[in-house]
Amino acid sequence: MLSAGWWAERVGPWWPAACARPSLRPWSLEDLLVRRDAMDSLASCDAAVLICREESDLRSLLRIAAHLREQGRPGLAIVEAWASPWAQRLGAAGLIVLPAHSEPGVLAGMLCGLVANARSRRELEEQASTSDIVQARARSWLRRVDEELHMAAKMQREMIPRERPDPGVLDVGAIFRPLWHVSGDIYRFWPMGDGRWAFMMADAMGHGVRAAMAVMIIAHELCLDHLPHDRTPSEALKRLNAAMCDHPSEALRFATAICGTIDLSTGTVDVAAAGHPHPLLVRHSHVRQIELDGPVLGVFPDAEFAQSTLTLVPEATLIVHTDGLEEAFGSVPANLGHDQHAEGNATDRARRALLRFSDASRRVQDQLDELSTELDDQYASLHRSDDVTVLGLRRSER
Repeated sequence: MLSAGWWAERVGPWWPAACARPSLRPWSLEDLLVRRDAMDSLASCDAAVLICREESDLRSLLRIAAHLREQGRPGLAIVEAWASPWAQRLGAAGLIVLPAHSEPGVLAGMLCGLVANARSRRELEEQASTSDIVQARARSWLRRVDEELHMAAKMQREMIPRERPDPGVLDVGAIFRPLWHVSGDIYRFWPMGDGRWAFMMADAMGHGVRAAMAVMIIAHELCLDHLPHDRTPSEALKRLNAAMCDHPSEALRFATAICGTIDLSTGTVDVAAAGHPHPLLVRHSHVRQIELDGPVLGVFPDAEFAQSTLTLVPEATLIVHTDGLEEAFGSVPANLGHDQHAEGNATDRARRALLRFSDASRRVQDQLDELSTELDDQYASLHRSDDVTVLGLRRSER
């Protein structure tokens, strides 16, 4: 197909100086059709030059052209009979066809261009191959991260309280809607003995795994260490805050929390908060905010947390929530009209949604399930920016 003599005579002396000279691998037509290594070499070449002298070689040349096309390699056919039909068939097979009497400079320039283009293409193929490997590893890593996050989410949900008081004494329900896999919110309620139950809720700064780990630590501290049966909620928050300020990790900073106790025999609720949204008392189609003062946790070591005492009568519902609840009832674009449910700010819309808890004849969890469905119908549900957690507590008639 290509001989060293043809190269030295027709191409070599006119090869452009700016183009690196290629190495030659001469093969005869017979070798290409018979020897496996010869045909395989076409897959690794930068360009193939086919010198065609007889029409009888057309079938074999077309086979070689098809192989080059499959391998994505360019080919140049040098033909004696430029105007012959078989020369045109070689062109239709994907080869660049030039007459044998072409100027040496034209041949050299054409081959130089084919070689340079092939080398650029080979570099792109290598880069693409490397990119494919990197992407495959990235996909594998992302799958692993996703699996780990799903496992973390499962573990966090399994830590949500399962032991609940007798609904005939204290009816408790909750909404727990993480923004992503895991939540930066958490809540707990647990028996303290002597007919009392405790509850808490915390919201760490940020989202994701870091926030989730922070609130799990806070919940553990409040539940087990800082709110035993002989300590008040305000004292528990003060002790927790001091511990967080002394903690070396920056993750335990800027968290809000609320905790309280309920005496089921009297309905007395003692509650204190640290920068957390105020709890709400829903009764007789009215929503009353329980004012609580206290800074966020983990900032001021000597902070004080005011405590409030109220009476939870059987027909009232105490609602404790994170700030994600009001954000879920975010602003509604003006072009959506003036539906009465969309009027007012996010706080107004959230308060109206909570009026359903005025009906003390229904289970708290059923009403919270309806509230969760209503959250899905909000305009802001399409682009939520925070976790949503709501805890409802209602003391039942004895």
